[in-house]
Amino acid sequence: MPEFISYSRRQKAEGRRQEAGGRRQKAEGRRQKAEGRRQKAGGTRV
Repeated sequence: MPEFISYSRRQKAEGRRQEAGGRRQKAEGRRQKAEGRRQKAGGTRV
């Protein structure tokens, strides 16, 4: 029984860590997209 509790707690921590990683990736993708849009706009202006 104690190992079951520790297992569920470990799973919960793992899920929270993955969620944080996904959020970071999403932010990174958004930044790259903005970067590409800025470069495209700069290219059309020049």
